[in-house]
Amino acid sequence: MANYFNEVSRLQAAIDALDEYFGGDESTTVTYNGKTKNSIEKSFSDRFAGLQAMVNGRLTFATKALMDAAGAPPNNELAEVWNDPTPGNNKLYGWDETHWTESKLSSYTDLKTRIQETDVNLKTRIPEQPLPHSLDNFVWAITDSEGKVGMGLKSNGEFFSSICQEVMGLTQRQHSVETQVLAVAPDGSTDIAWGISDQNGALGLALTRDGKLWARLANPESLRFKTDENIVWSVADAAGQVALGIDKSGKTVGEIANRCDNIDQALTACDTRLELLEGSRFTSDDASPLVLVENAGDFDQLVVIDADGKHPLTDGSYNARNPSVHKNSYVKFSSDRDGVERLYRMLLSGQTVCKSHNNTLEHILIIGQSNSIPKRGMGVDASLTGDLVNDPYGIFMFNGWVNPNRVTDSAWWDTALQDVPIDPGNMAYLIPAGDGLFNNESHGFGACEAINSQAERLFLISGHGKGGASYSVLKKDVPAENYSAYRNSIEAVAAGKRAANALGLDYKVTALFCEHGESDAQNSGYLDHLIEWRDNYNADIKRITGQADNIPLLISQQNSWSLGGNFATSKSVIAQYQFQRDGYGYLVAPKYFIAHDANGPTNPDGIHTSAYGTRLLDEYYAKALLAGETWSPLMPESVQANGKTITVSFAGRVGDLRFNIYHETNNPHGVSDPGQYGFELLNAGGIAITSVVLSDDKTQVIVATDGDVPNGTELAYAYTGELMAHAGPLTGPRGCLADSDTTPPSEKLQNWRATQLGMNGAAVTEPLCNWCVTFLETVEIL
Repeated sequence: MANYFNEVSRLQAAIDALDEYFGGDESTTVTYNGKTKNSIEKSFSDRFAGLQAMVNGRLTFATKALMDAAGAPPNNELAEVWNDPTPGNNKLYGWDETHWTESKLSSYTDLKTRIQETDVNLKTRIPEQPLPHSLDNFVWAITDSEGKVGMGLKSNGEFFSSICQEVMGLTQRQHSVETQVLAVAPDGSTDIAWGISDQNGALGLALTRDGKLWARLANPESLRFKTDENIVWSVADAAGQVALGIDKSGKTVGEIANRCDNIDQALTACDTRLELLEGSRFTSDDASPLVLVENAGDFDQLVVIDADGKHPLTDGSYNARNPSVHKNSYVKFSSDRDGVERLYRMLLSGQTVCKSHNNTLEHILIIGQSNSIPKRGMGVDASLTGDLVNDPYGIFMFNGWVNPNRVTDSAWWDTALQDVPIDPGNMAYLIPAGDGLFNNESHGFGACEAINSQAERLFLISGHGKGGASYSVLKKDVPAENYSAYRNSIEAVAAGKRAANALGLDYKVTALFCEHGESDAQNSGYLDHLIEWRDNYNADIKRITGQADNIPLLISQQNSWSLGGNFATSKSVIAQYQFQRDGYGYLVAPKYFIAHDANGPTNPDGIHTSAYGTRLLDEYYAKALLAGETWSPLMPESVQANGKTITVSFAGRVGDLRFNIYHETNNPHGVSDPGQYGFELLNAGGIAITSVVLSDDKTQVIVATDGDVPNGTELAYAYTGELMAHAGPLTGPRGCLADSDTTPPSEKLQNWRATQLGMNGAAVTEPLCNWCVTFLETVEIL
């Protein structure tokens, strides 16, 4: 037999020819193995004249010899032979400029007659006598040892089948290609000569080398489909249970059809397909191993046979079945490890296992200053995520930790070490996200868990922040001898793509989560820098991934600028508001409503959020990412004055507006009132605010003043802070305005509130309302 891989190439060429043959237009011809054929569409077009001739009349001859002797028809008529001693010659013929040839219309007439006359209560099978169709009329066929066709595709596009339950001696024959298509049976044997698999590679219907039919029939006693008067073709077991069939309407039926995706009332829309299952066979020259199923006590386990011998691939703690090896890199298998039978992928090294419910690995890069770096619990050695995320086979980090440029287990927080180039060995493969290493909560953990609780996706999270770093340190093209944060993040993209490809997955970067701005509080060019940051990342990432989708930059506002005692207001926080307002990216939320108590409530540092605060903010990131381009935080839509009254309308409002005021017992999630709920006037010519109330319909804020509002007046919110004040809901620049969004917090947030924060009742389940962002806007005078 020829080299296996050569035969696979020949098989692929034949399949490509078939695709052209069936899908080509009226000008398409197909050449394969030195023979040229018209596509079906071209054949129909070329034969139109013959059809017209049939309408106008046709010639008749008793024998084919008489027809041949008559020569060319006078008016291009068709000819019919009706009483030849050789039954196969009694057909409809057309003149092809040199001689009479069988009309393909005969096949369609035969098909119509067979369907009309077939006793559909009888199972189709290979007749005892030789079939009238020779193998030469088929472009693909399964035959018995005598050449009788059991199933095949004819040269005119007709699908023909007479398969019975057990046909002895069947082999698969590809027209002009002698290679066999081998598949791996669920028990690991390689005696399958031909098979049909679903879109994920799971074998559903097959013929063994000894001619036996194998079909995957789950719970056969409860099958809904049986052979009956509506089914014109089927493969069924001895009890009449249908594995795959076609009813009179053309719809696929049966156990296999019931598992296929995208069936739209027609066989051609069924995703089930004939395919070569990779890794099903290898020789001493192959590196591709064989993966089999063995019982390991209570569960089926995968074992691999390779050049080093036989060894376990799965650990035997869960069921693993139906393996198929791909690209000499990974194996697909099915498992019910989470209670639902689904497809998984695993590296042949065993280092990464992931769900296969989504063929794309989505990478989220975490960038910024120290608040972008994982945080511990409030003075305790614990994270909300724990050792593993809720979806350990759907949310991943690199094997070197979520921040892969760590140098040692104890010194990762050192800001100097955060600039060390990433060791490639720290990004060699993927592991489930979580933080058993340092018990820290990273951005991305909570966001991806929240997203996957609604729609299963595959995520990779990697962090590349540096404590205390301004934009000038984190931007692109910083000298290599100084800083590496940007370069590290781009290296992580390349590593993420490699890891995805090793698992047979597509890859893209879905978002940039950015926690930054404290060190740029007085940077008047910060808005331009945010835009430049976003654009540079998009350009460099797309060069690696090839993705067309833009990568959004998601940010939160930093509300700790007054802590240093040098300035009461911030330019970067207003730039962050303008970044959302002017359509450059996503502002997720302010942070004034979150306690900045990374060192614990009794000794807060006033600038860093704790593990709880990180998780809380991350669930706001999830809200924004899920909303996509429709996202808006709670922010002013218009600020207009008429006389002594300023009316503020809002974008991003969900439900009623409210002043969410802190109370230790009744409302521990609120914000203490800094005065006028956080609203203030600037450049107002000496007038002052007398009251701030909500409109009657609770959709607007009404600011009353003690004089007519002059041109140039600015309205600010959560803007001016008290020098040296810690950031957070009780001190620092803040405001009390929120909406009534009912998005629930995760169970992990609720559990932390109850067990660590001592909350109870409604405080435990308090929804993730949207807090008004810090803003500064010039009042429009009406």
